[in-house]
Amino acid sequence: PVQATGANDGSSASSPSRVCQYAPDSEPVEDFDSLVQFTDPVKGNPNAPVTVIEYLDPTCSHCKTLHNKMSGVIEAKKKKARFVYKLFPLRRASFPPVLALEVAAREGKFFEMLNRQFATQQQGFTIKRLRKMARELGIDPNAMEQKMRDKSLMQSIMKERKRAVNMGVSSTPSVFINGRMVGQRSRTPACLKQLIDQAAASEQEG
Repeated sequence: PVQATGANDGSSASSPSRVCQYAPDSEPVEDFDSLVQFTDPVKGNPNAPVTVIEYLDPTCSHCKTLHNKMSGVIEAKKKKARFVYKLFPLRRASFPPVLALEVAAREGKFFEMLNRQFATQQQGFTIKRLRKMARELGIDPNAMEQKMRDKSLMQSIMKERKRAVNMGVSSTPSVFINGRMVGQRSRTPACLKQLIDQAAASEQEG
């Protein structure tokens, strides 16, 4: 788990008095737009002034919780922000579902695969289960499994992971707004909306 950032815990995630903060021990990432690759799954406005990057692991229960909350944030702020999804495998068991997600992304089925993985997260991710998910999504399971063995795909995942570690990512979920890491206790719908609004206003002033 991510260490607490010192933000006010508050009594309610939607409390207007809640202190919404970025992680105080995290340096802002310069040229954060360069982090976004053309292959990254994106929701929202691709030309928006605000870029929200979420690092996730499909085996992470906290990622599943945040994912379920993010739909409302995306719907509310889809004109102001683009929401970029990046995979950050935490452990060896993370690699099969992460590789399957990368293959699904290239088929335009990233979010469908992610939703299925989160829905069955507690069952674990055997190749047999991943093949079943692929089949349900109209992805050739044999082709998917072959692509999952591609060394270049693993190298790409590890390269992205290394960049994330250099940015201060050590666990998931980790969320960045215009290059600044959101504090752990501020990863709530209310705070994310507030921080996106503030980032958009700052871009307009700049």
